[in-house]
Amino acid sequence: MSFAMTRKFLLLPFKRACDAALPTTVASTPKATAATMMQIGAGGQLQQIRHHGPIAGPPRFPLSTGQRLIMGWGSILAMMIIPFWALSQMPRWSKLHNGIDPDAEERERQELLEQQRMAEQEMAEEQQK
Repeated sequence: MSFAMTRKFLLLPFKRACDAALPTTVASTPKATAATMMQIGAGGQLQQIRHHGPIAGPPRFPLSTGQRLIMGWGSILAMMIIPFWALSQMPRWSKLHNGIDPDAEERERQELLEQQRMAEQEMAEEQQK
């Protein structure tokens, strides 16, 4: 059975043509009841017909290519990409988390600059003497 045929069977309910499926001899006899007609139409077995689509399972209505991508691969990609993106957005190390004062580095830098200036001034005074 081809893919198109299988898809058609999944999308549409089966249709039964009672008179076309029966031999003319049985359909024309007055004793033929509905039960015997159904049995003959399905090769001696009761014919089961879907009158509505299945309740569970994948959607049986045709989806566009974009809808298939979003509903199929889109959710998988989102579940894979978002956690990694969130990890890259979170700082792995922070002075605040470590309990270090954020202004301590700036103070140390200014103290070092002052010490260098003082040393330069002392060197300049020694050279002048």
